[in-house]
Amino acid sequence: MTRTPARRDSGFTLLEVVLVLALILVALALLLPALGDARLAARRTQCMNNARQIGLAMQNYHDVYRLFPPGYVARDVAPSDPAEKERGPGYAWAAMLLPYIDQAALAGTIDFSADPISNAAAPAIATYRCASDPDPMMSYVGCAGLGSLTESPGAPSGPGIFYRNSFTSVFDVTDGTTHTILIGERAQTHDFVPGELPVPAGAVWLAATPGELRPAGVEQPFLESSASLVLGNVGQDEPFSVSAAHCRTNHVASFSSSHPGGAVFVMADSSTHFLSDDIDVDLYRQLGQRSDGMQADVPDW
Repeated sequence: MTRTPARRDSGFTLLEVVLVLALILVALALLLPALGDARLAARRTQCMNNARQIGLAMQNYHDVYRLFPPGYVARDVAPSDPAEKERGPGYAWAAMLLPYIDQAALAGTIDFSADPISNAAAPAIATYRCASDPDPMMSYVGCAGLGSLTESPGAPSGPGIFYRNSFTSVFDVTDGTTHTILIGERAQTHDFVPGELPVPAGAVWLAATPGELRPAGVEQPFLESSASLVLGNVGQDEPFSVSAAHCRTNHVASFSSSHPGGAVFVMADSSTHFLSDDIDVDLYRQLGQRSDGMQADVPDW
C-alpha cells in the first residue's frame, strides 16, 4: 500500500506576518522623513523660481521705464489731519509688474485710476505665492530698507529700493545691485485695522491703501497699516521674525518665511538667494539699504 505524503500548509504563519509588517513599518519610518525633506526642498525650489521670475520682471520693467516700479502709490493729504496721513489709490509694485509676468490680460482689466475696491476681486497669482504658505496671500514684498516709513506728507524717501511713491533706478543703488536686496519673502500672519472693507486674501498683491482697503482672512488682530502688505523691513533684531512694530507710523513689518532655516531673497541684479536665519544682523541690514556705503556681500549658504 502506497502512503500519500502529508501536504504542507502553504500559508503564512502569524510570526511571519508580524515580521513582514514590522519590516514595512521600519521602511516607512525611514522613508517618510526623506519624503518630507524632498517635499520641503521642492517647495523651496519653486519659491526661488517664483522669486527669480519677479526679479527678471523687475529688470524688464526697469528697461522700459528706467525705474523700478513704486513701492505703492499714495497721495498726500493735509498735514493738519493726523488721522489721514496718506490716502490711496495705493496700487503697489506687484500690480504694475503684471505685464512682465505674463499677466497682461489681467493688467488690462484693472482700472488704475479707480479706487482699488473696484478691483478687489482680482485673483491670486501663482507667481506671487510661495507653495509653503498655507493661505493664498502675497508671499513677496519689496525691500523698504532700515527704519520706519512715516506716513507724514512730504516724508523723505526710504533707504531701501521701495517706499511710498518711490522712483528708484539702478543709478540710485550706489552700493551696487549685487549688494542690495530688491524683494524678499513675507509670511503674511498679521491682521489690520478692523472696520474697513475686506478683500479676498488672494488680492493682497493689488494695493496698499491705508484707510480704504483691508485684507480679510489673516490671523492676528494687530493694528498695522496696510503698506506692510507690500513692503518689508530689515530693521528687526530677528531677521525673519513675523513680529514687528505695529503702529501707523512704523508700518513696514519684517521679512519672514514658511521655509525652515531661512527665507528667499532677490537682489537688485535679479540674482536669487536663500538667506539663513543665522545671518549676521548687521550684514542683513546693510544688504537692505541701497546707498549706505557698505557693499556687503551676500553670504553663500
